[in-house]
This record gives sequence, C-alpha cells and structure tokens, in this order.
Amino acid sequence: VRNQFPITVYIGPSGKVGMGSAAKADLFFESIPDDFLDFIPEQWNWEENASFVPIMVPKFYLDLWNFGLAPSRVEYPTLS
Repeated sequence: VRNQFPITVYIGPSGKVGMGSAAKADLFFESIPDDFLDFIPEQWNWEENASFVPIMVPKFYLDLWNFGLAPSRVEYPTLS
C-alpha cells in the first residue's frame, strides 16, 4: 500500500518547525502500535481529524541533523 500522506517539513533559523525556510525535508509517516513503545508520555494521544499530530523522532535522526548537517550552515539550528 502506497503512503497517501506526503509531508514537507520546513525548519526555520529560529529552530521552529514551519517558520521560515532554513531547511526543508520531504518525509513520510509510519505508524506503530503503542505496545512497541517503552515509554508513553501522558500527553501522547491523537484523535482522527485533529489538527495536531504528535510524532516521535529517533535519536539517531536528531544526531544526524545536530552533529552532521546543522553545523555546516549557520542558519540551521540544533533540535532537541
């Protein structure tokens, strides 16, 4: 089944997603059952048609950004 939800994320100089265009990435979502998570934050919930979708980003991806790509450009913020 093909992913039907293309996503483009813009990360601005201030480090805020969606505010500016210091960096842009095309992404895709993949869902996993909550049982796969070792820890589920209290705020972790989602309802169909909600305007906000919580996501978890693997530390490996953040490390690639923070220690590989972000230092190469002054306008790329580090993310946490």
